[in-house]
Amino acid sequence: MSALREYIDSAPVFSTHEHHRPFSEVTGLTLDALFNQSLVAPFTGVDCSDRGRFLDVYQSKSSFVWLEKAINDIFGTESLKEESWDCISDTIVEATADTSSHERFFREKCGFSRVLLDAYWDSGSNNDRPDLYSSAFRIDTFLVSCNSEFRDSAGTNTNAQVVYGECANIDDYLVMIDRVLREKKEHGCRALKSGCAHIRSLNYQPRKKSDASSIFGRPAGDVSKDDLNVFGDFVYDVICDFAAQHGLPFQNHVGLSVRLPGSRPMGLIPMIERHPQTTFVFLHAASPGWMSRQHLHITTRMSSSILPGYRWYRHLLQNDSWQH
Repeated sequence: MSALREYIDSAPVFSTHEHHRPFSEVTGLTLDALFNQSLVAPFTGVDCSDRGRFLDVYQSKSSFVWLEKAINDIFGTESLKEESWDCISDTIVEATADTSSHERFFREKCGFSRVLLDAYWDSGSNNDRPDLYSSAFRIDTFLVSCNSEFRDSAGTNTNAQVVYGECANIDDYLVMIDRVLREKKEHGCRALKSGCAHIRSLNYQPRKKSDASSIFGRPAGDVSKDDLNVFGDFVYDVICDFAAQHGLPFQNHVGLSVRLPGSRPMGLIPMIERHPQTTFVFLHAASPGWMSRQHLHITTRMSSSILPGYRWYRHLLQNDSWQH
């Protein structure tokens, strides 16, 4: 086992899904900041400034356990207790005072050789470090920009027609999407990414182009939620085709079905069956809320077109739902 562990620890890591900010922007890093910027504090409902309660509520949860292990490994600290909080935080502040330390941790501690970056704040960006990052480009804005008023609320907060050019009709709009995807690939984009599970159900259905065309260009006040879903269904369907044409894997945020109703990946089956040439990547396939029977059903039925992303695999191992 020790030889296996040594091999695993020394193997270069290619991460398929990260949200790394540029190293120069990571300043003022404290223990509180680490929790608040991770997936620990935002999910607890307990402010980590109330340290005793925060530890009582969350110290046994898997996301806390593995973040604590990482902190101990990187900074040489011990198990976190309320009375050791300030000491550990001071250690982190001192170790990260020089922003070049972040790249050292990136390479030496994390073992990253390359990362596929989802920079939702600047979609398609590689943080001006093409030596470290390839980029994923978010397509969420295309699913809502039937006019120049709606904005994607899943991360980029943009309107495609404002950013990439106003379109007169649905045909022009599809040409624009194809152009943008082609340009992004030419500039180093290596995957498409949908984070739409944050704003809508993943139950995409085939739609007629005429239906999407009738919605396109209407003022926001004349577009219902159902209309927007119909438009989004049609555009998502087309983007699946574009992904195959441009040879770009299509990452989809799935799981977290307790927090995000409608995020179960079974909803994507109609699109997967329609697009056998498209490679679908299910991000967070092992997150709480993913059902093991669903996983088995999808991957055995459509294994040639699906790549499950086990980015949160350790969470699953400590999640009670796995036992059932």
